[in-house]
Amino acid sequence: MKNLLNNRNAIFLWISRTISRFGDALESLALMYLVYDITGSALAMSTVMIFSMIPNLIVSPIAGALVDRYNKKTILFIAELVRTIAIFAIPVLCWLNIIKLWHINLVAVIVSIAESFYEPCYGVTVALTVKKEDLPVLNSVVTLSNNIARCVGYSLAGIIMFSIGKNILFIFDSFTFLLSAIFALFLKINEVVENKNIGVKQIGTDIVSGFKYLKNERILIGFISVFLFMSLLMSPLIEFLPISLKNVFSLNEAWAGILMTLFSIGTVVGSILYPFAYKLGIKFNVVVFISFISIGGLVLISTLIPNKVVVLFMYTVLGIFVSVLNMWTSTGIQQDCNVAYLGRVSSIISIVATATTPLACAVYGFIIDSFGIITIFFATSVCFVLASIVLSTYTRASKIKS
Repeated sequence: MKNLLNNRNAIFLWISRTISRFGDALESLALMYLVYDITGSALAMSTVMIFSMIPNLIVSPIAGALVDRYNKKTILFIAELVRTIAIFAIPVLCWLNIIKLWHINLVAVIVSIAESFYEPCYGVTVALTVKKEDLPVLNSVVTLSNNIARCVGYSLAGIIMFSIGKNILFIFDSFTFLLSAIFALFLKINEVVENKNIGVKQIGTDIVSGFKYLKNERILIGFISVFLFMSLLMSPLIEFLPISLKNVFSLNEAWAGILMTLFSIGTVVGSILYPFAYKLGIKFNVVVFISFISIGGLVLISTLIPNKVVVLFMYTVLGIFVSVLNMWTSTGIQQDCNVAYLGRVSSIISIVATATTPLACAVYGFIIDSFGIITIFFATSVCFVLASIVLSTYTRASKIKS
């Protein structure tokens, strides 16, 4: 921790990330209410998500290739400045009383494109400015502060919207992006910037080379597989929470907020536990096995014994394991990936996660409509147990040391 406190780059990245996440928490709730106020349609609310997702799928591979070649500080600054202007446009349009749904969708597209550049660039910047042995502590601290910022942000959003209005939340989120852009200017990054005069053909070559590199890296594939399996198997427990509360646990809507709060608390606990588990030298395959089989067991128990205590405990534990595994995988990727390919690898992960999660939710939705939510819970518990065996075996065979 002492090394991080003496690392100006790490401090700047930590503070800017935390402030941005706090602003995002405020803005996300305000955006949902704004769209609903304008349209009165739940379908319209989903279109904003679609317009946020599609640009990411299209732009991410290009962004990853460019991030690996261009100046990281410049990319971070431009991406955050673009998000600053785009988000600030919303309250301006509201004040002019001309805000329309297409305005919000356009902002969603612009923000998504900027984020497609920022996220892989942030990961590469961390790898370039922080020593490998300090990455577990930094990722833990950043995740901890981000989760706390989100909890506080969500709590304050409702109060601020009720007492002041939604516009101030968009202004604050815009201001957090501006601060992040300013922090980027003060970063000192030791990097070799490659030839900038590249065309479409070279970008295509870079994208293909990223896939070829990843194909031969068993350790990275192991980390990515754990991340994706956790995301996909968690979907029924998070995305379909209203249905499971009603049909499995016989609880009302108020419990959704309680469970998600406990899940957030679990992520905070997980971010505290992770660096200790890492320093103790616990093997990654052991953590994977314990996490997946424990979640599978809890899902099964909650289905067979659907009472409040079990479901409260389950969502708290879910938060802990999800937090620990996410930090372990992200740190592992930063440590083991060749930094020359890290931007492209990060983009590939983003593409796969963005594309597969909605498809998985569509499949889950079909099964729920056809056979019921309880069927999904049983199937999910079995899949978690099977994944614990397969993934722990693969990660052990891949020789992931920690």
